[in-house]
Amino acid sequence: MPLVCTYTDISLPDKTARTNTATAKRANKKFSSDLTATSLGTETAKDGSANVAFGAVPNEGLDECVNVADSNPGTTVSGKRCATDANKTFTYSKTLQFASCGVFTVPNIASFVTTPGASGSSSNTATPLTGSASVTITVSVPCQQGCTLTLGYWKTHNASFAGGAPADDNWNNVTPAKELSGFFTTSSSFPLVGPNTPPFTWFSVFWTAPKGNAFFVLSQQYMAAKLNYLNNAGQVPTVTNAIALSEAFFSHAGNTPANWPNTGTATKTSLTGLAGILGSYNEGTIGPGHCSEDNTSSK
Repeated sequence: MPLVCTYTDISLPDKTARTNTATAKRANKKFSSDLTATSLGTETAKDGSANVAFGAVPNEGLDECVNVADSNPGTTVSGKRCATDANKTFTYSKTLQFASCGVFTVPNIASFVTTPGASGSSSNTATPLTGSASVTITVSVPCQQGCTLTLGYWKTHNASFAGGAPADDNWNNVTPAKELSGFFTTSSSFPLVGPNTPPFTWFSVFWTAPKGNAFFVLSQQYMAAKLNYLNNAGQVPTVTNAIALSEAFFSHAGNTPANWPNTGTATKTSLTGLAGILGSYNEGTIGPGHCSEDNTSSK
């Protein structure tokens, strides 16, 4: 029976020609008539030798080069790079187009396949090695922000105003009653039910002269800002907060034009401060800016 032996490679100090010797040792034993083996305590050794010579270069240049590629079509990430080449960094620009606004992810994969180099005299018959690295790029496409319109626009562009300005269909986003919707009333109110009673409407509040009453100063700027939000105007965190604080005030039982400020829950300073924020938004000082078509606005 042939005997196959293996051994572990070891590092050699140089490529000088040398002799490789392998030694096989056999334990000496004696056998009884029933073939029971008994060790004699000695060994028999046999050597085999072979000359080893090294060529000037290996026969094959395995995995010396790679072909690189990128998953994005039309990029400059392509071609062959070898171990003897200088380090290479691939850079390129990519134009991305999306049909709508929002957040999108763009996957990208760079890959390589090993290939023979030029240092070997034979072809690379080994199975090519492959590898890749991936990254996902997040692209945020901002949504177009609508502009804002002043309270003067909203109070005149509705069906109840007799001045001839065309009605803005954004009023449909309030209630079916549009500008005649209750303003924080006990019924048919938008957006919250409040302490006022009909016919206290958005239209009547818009056309009430404030005469220094901070309730009406705030309510008119609030209604304009709310209509701008319903009209998809760009939103601003400070304005969103001012709208929420205004709604909390208007929905409270003690906060009516007649009772405020005697039994109200806010000071005149706080209400005029909120009105200032909402007015700056409606007039385009803060936020997405004022609509150019608002050329009939008046205060």
